[in-house]
Amino acid sequence: MNNYITLYVNMYMVKSPMRPTTQAIFDHIGALRLDEGWMKINIRGAEFLISHSGVVTIMNRFPADIYDLSDVRKHGADVQSVGRAWITRSAKAVMFTIRGVQYVAPLAQVKEAIQGKRKTANVAIMHEVQVKTTSPCAEVPA
Repeated sequence: MNNYITLYVNMYMVKSPMRPTTQAIFDHIGALRLDEGWMKINIRGAEFLISHSGVVTIMNRFPADIYDLSDVRKHGADVQSVGRAWITRSAKAVMFTIRGVQYVAPLAQVKEAIQGKRKTANVAIMHEVQVKTTSPCAEVPA
């Protein structure tokens, strides 16, 4: 019976004719470093941080809060988060959403920064650009 089910699935497999319509472009915009257990993210002079427990949470594949360093200096521990950080599903990057803007850092570089093998990890902003695709129907003469 197992062969019958496999044959049935293979017989009706359909390859999707859809092509990607967007392409992600990454622009280097800042750096991430570990400072006394805190993960500091520097984006064009603005500094954000993730607490020590947040770093552990991210490495355990759960989202963590991001705080603005200037708010922490002014108000102490009673501050609102300005974003979230998490490891992507592909486990290749750490994604940050800060005030509605998405940033990304390679997970390998982040892990090396946490282990002390690397001083900083690159942070990039992600832009999605529309890709021009031609439809297979458009190529057929009328």
